[in-house]
Amino acid sequence: MRILLAIILFCSAQEVLPQSYFSDEMISRANEIIELATLQQHDQAVAKAIAFEKAFPDHPAGYFFHAAALQSKMLDFEKYTETEQYFKLTRKVLKLCARDIRAYPDDPWPYFFAGGAYGYDAFMHGRLNNLYKAFQNGWNSIRALENCLKADSTNYDAYLGIGTYKYYRSAMSKTLSWLPFIKDERELGIRMIKRALARGRFSKSAAMNGLMWIMLHEKRYDEAMSLADSALQVFPGSRYFLWGKASIAFKQEKWALADSLYRHILSTYPDDDASPYNTMECRTNLADIALQQGRYEQAIALAETAVRTKVSKIVRKRGNEVRERAKQIIAASRARLAAGQ
Repeated sequence: MRILLAIILFCSAQEVLPQSYFSDEMISRANEIIELATLQQHDQAVAKAIAFEKAFPDHPAGYFFHAAALQSKMLDFEKYTETEQYFKLTRKVLKLCARDIRAYPDDPWPYFFAGGAYGYDAFMHGRLNNLYKAFQNGWNSIRALENCLKADSTNYDAYLGIGTYKYYRSAMSKTLSWLPFIKDERELGIRMIKRALARGRFSKSAAMNGLMWIMLHEKRYDEAMSLADSALQVFPGSRYFLWGKASIAFKQEKWALADSLYRHILSTYPDDDASPYNTMECRTNLADIALQQGRYEQAIALAETAVRTKVSKIVRKRGNEVRERAKQIIAASRARLAAGQ
């Protein structure tokens, strides 16, 4: 779950310096939306983004933050009922950015903002299992962000998108046979994300979240846990970082900590209908922990609840994978009970 937020202020033809695109008001509005989204106060984040649109109707920023807030909400609950509105907003952003690029071809910020919108679309298409569109938008994002850096190499926020793309393109090339040969740029991608984290102005929370999951994927668990703990100090209660910390603890076989974290995450959803896939995954992980700790009857009860959970068509493939895992936990728990273990 990653938040890539950017801020751009439309300027007159006479004002083309990068700093001219930013006002204290816009920075304040953007940071408020970022914080609300990270703390899963989604309705408030959307409302602030709509107000941003109304304040600057001819500027892409408000529409971009509106799309960002909607994406954050959909990813948090794994419900994708607002995708039509989301893609309508990103199309608007890209249209306005194309206009600004024609007007100011040497200015970095229209490229940066377009790259962010393409990057969001790439991530969303990936979530929706549209891998071709995900890679197509990812490539468009990189081209725009690289043009941004050509114009201003000190735009450290742009390093997040490029670094993330380089890492996952390299990582996925190992498992997707239809991808052409791609050199391994995982470490380069990690270094670029770290640069965005250290020096970026708008992408620190997104960089921290993205790097946390990459460190987990790389099995660099201590680094991943340090990032999760640091993020939760800044954003206490954020499910984005709680999910990360729970996943890290699980991989480290710190069962008591993982159990506590997954139970806490589960308690933050008002009911199973709020986020069926996430509650299903939480219970399956809790069942797995119970199995590891020899609490077989509890493992069976949790896994059976997970198996009965119905998820939407969009997440059905991932849901079926979790369901199969829950069934395996049930079978293993029953076998150990029968063996008297």
